[in-house]
Amino acid sequence: MDETTGRSPSIDLVYDGCGPNLTRKNTGGIAIGIGSPEDITPAQCRQAAHSNPLAWEEPIKNLKKGTILGAITSENGVAWIRIDNVGEPYAANDGDPQPTLYLAVTLWRPV
Repeated sequence: MDETTGRSPSIDLVYDGCGPNLTRKNTGGIAIGIGSPEDITPAQCRQAAHSNPLAWEEPIKNLKKGTILGAITSENGVAWIRIDNVGEPYAANDGDPQPTLYLAVTLWRPV
């Protein structure tokens, strides 16, 4: 855990709710991309990660309820991430409030 940021150094993706972007972190994660609702197996998530890559700074407004992300982690695990809901801003009184994202995540670790 980094004492300055309070985050693990192995994080591959960050959304802190204070900015307009979902940010990819350069921590050794191999790939992350937008998939389709049918992408539910590790192989399909791996393919989505490579074939439709997420921008380094993906605008949150582009991510809607039901969006599927496939990711390949720095340890070669495969993650399936679904945005289950886009809720009210966490800090509604800020100058540029961003929505709360509710996620479902499955991680397949390499054997």
